[in-house]
Amino acid sequence: MEIFVHRTSSQTPYRNPSQDSPSTQNQRHLTQRELADRWNKSEATIERYRSDGVGPRFLKIGGAVRYRLEDIEAFERECLYDNPHTRCAASASQSPSSILQGVNV
Repeated sequence: MEIFVHRTSSQTPYRNPSQDSPSTQNQRHLTQRELADRWNKSEATIERYRSDGVGPRFLKIGGAVRYRLEDIEAFERECLYDNPHTRCAASASQSPSSILQGVNV
């Protein structure tokens, strides 16, 4: 006996990201490789940053590491400088950029 399953359009197994709403697209998560490409660093460097507690916050879901785009952008803003002596973001005593100064980037 064969069983036929009728699949409606709402049950499509593939989701096309181009059809997402703008609010869904803003929730994008980057892989370690994508973050390494964005920063022009090796994946090993991104792994080291994560193990040293440097860099943006990350998610670990089922063993897979993902970075929320909003966390990456917030970290990048905190590391932004107007000139060598003044940082653009409000400084905290242990800001991400001050931590990075001690790490070989």
